[in-house]
Amino acid sequence: MPCVFSEEQEMFRETVGRLAQAEFREGYLQRATSAEYPRDALKVLAKNGLLSMAIPEEVDGQGASAVTMGIAIEELARADFNVSYVAF
Repeated sequence: MPCVFSEEQEMFRETVGRLAQAEFREGYLQRATSAEYPRDALKVLAKNGLLSMAIPEEVDGQGASAVTMGIAIEELARADFNVSYVAF
């Protein structure tokens, strides 16, 4: 049975997907073959609110649901798997 996202989740998916393709797809090979931690990717993720999703709101995180975090991971991984695991 296919997953049906809410309108808000679908908008989030599209937004993260566009960001990931624009920011991470081109440098994928370099990040994948480098031994350096992708600090440039961290800055982009932080600027766009994608680093504190799993942290509860009570401690200044976003308190995102597992589905929302899964959407972000999937969209980031489409552009660069290495960035997708850095985000969480």
